[in-house]
Amino acid sequence: MTKKLRGQTAVIEMEDDAGDSIGVGTLDNPFVGVPQEVSELRGTGSTLWEDIQQTEQAVTVGGDIMSMDLDAWDRMIGWDEAAGELDDSADVATFTVTMTYEAADGSTKEITCGPGYRDNDLELGGSRDEWIGLSLELRCRTIQDIVNTDASV
Repeated sequence: MTKKLRGQTAVIEMEDDAGDSIGVGTLDNPFVGVPQEVSELRGTGSTLWEDIQQTEQAVTVGGDIMSMDLDAWDRMIGWDEAAGELDDSADVATFTVTMTYEAADGSTKEITCGPGYRDNDLELGGSRDEWIGLSLELRCRTIQDIVNTDASV
């Protein structure tokens, strides 16, 4: 049965590479994408491609987060609370992300992706008359699971 998934009820859940949950909440403009790079292989004499080959694929996940645990941003940027400074090691923090979309009838589509790394500046801000939030963009290696739950069955 056809479902209309609602963006205003989307939820994002994150875990760091140690498996600890990062408290993020309300999500606006949620997205999961699978960009790919394709190369066209050409023969001699013709400008038409003879074959195509996928040369790169990843998964992008993100949205605008408008409510979160107080330490969520700190953990995502690599703040070392004990040392009182940013982690300056060459290690890249990775995350597992689950995006859940809900339809009006309660049906859900749950997409889990990872491992993923932060692929934007993760600016924490907003205008004077708005709530403070952050835009999250992650680039993940793969989709680990997709669970579709039809509430009408």
